[in-house]
Amino acid sequence: MRPTNKPLLANIIRYDGTHWKDVGGGIDAGNFAHVNQLIVWRGDLYAAGAFLEAQGAPGNCIARWDGSSWHPLGDGVHNYGGGEADIQKMTIHNGELCVAGFFNHAGGVPL
Repeated sequence: MRPTNKPLLANIIRYDGTHWKDVGGGIDAGNFAHVNQLIVWRGDLYAAGAFLEAQGAPGNCIARWDGSSWHPLGDGVHNYGGGEADIQKMTIHNGELCVAGFFNHAGGVPL
């Protein structure tokens, strides 16, 4: 059982060749949240899945780690009108980050 004063995190850690270190405290997972995929693009680490924020930065299923802190990608993705939003896959195509999953709005734009 986890302590009630600590948030539930989808932990992300890195290995420097000698020691394990956390990556910005992980992702604030909330209930039943998770990270499905990590990808490196333009030198930063991107985490995607079903989560609300990354260490205080709004996430809405996707966040970028620059080596020092987490950053949102616009307003993220949402599934208005039914079910939890969840990014299942990420890939780079023609120099752009593409995501797929369960959502019907991205950055406030209906899809």
